[in-house]
Amino acid sequence: MSYRLKLAVITVLVIAVSFGLGGGALISASFEASLEEQINAALDDHENLRERIWLICSIAGADTQSLSQLELGRMQGLSVHGTDGTILLYIAPECLNTGLLPVPEQDACVYIQREDAYGYGLLIRSVLLWEDTTFDILARYDLS
Repeated sequence: MSYRLKLAVITVLVIAVSFGLGGGALISASFEASLEEQINAALDDHENLRERIWLICSIAGADTQSLSQLELGRMQGLSVHGTDGTILLYIAPECLNTGLLPVPEQDACVYIQREDAYGYGLLIRSVLLWEDTTFDILARYDLS
């Protein structure tokens, strides 16, 4: 094999490997950025949910009938419990698993990314204080 042919083959191989590695890094970075956007959107939706729950409780009281007016939107499941364990709202219980997340501090939230039979999702748990009632809110948002 002549020197020129060896040089051409090596050059093509170096270019192919560098394009492959660069393309893989670009796809990975794009995926991570998109996932971060989806997580931030779900956290914003959850904050809006907390505000809606607070407003509904302020206007109509903290009972099952008034909370049933909440719309799910991007959520696949929602659970709202009172401090004493009273279930105020429970929609799509099969996709919620409270054992995965610890109870956060008041006015904070914890979340975990999870892939299950319902797709790739984000479980978010938060605690909301309204007057003398504390709500434990658990929601699952679709990230697929």
